[in-house]
Amino acid sequence: MVVCRDTLYGASDDRKEQAQPCGWSFTVLDDKDEADKQQKAHADATEHRFFLEISRCPTVVTPPPGSVLAGRLARRERASR
Repeated sequence: MVVCRDTLYGASDDRKEQAQPCGWSFTVLDDKDEADKQQKAHADATEHRFFLEISRCPTVVTPPPGSVLAGRLARRERASR
């Protein structure tokens, strides 16, 4: 996901207290190139230059094999089957 974090008045404008967030965003599941193209098109059309890129990648964290916690988890898994 790419989100425009610029304001409607521009990031360097003196009217920051009146500035509203742009609100533009683009979400894509598997095509980073398309997200880059859309971000560039928005920047070209609005001169906005402040973007936030959010990447959602699921991560599973497990204890290293042989650790005390790994042994406890293994026993719990066997008991729940």
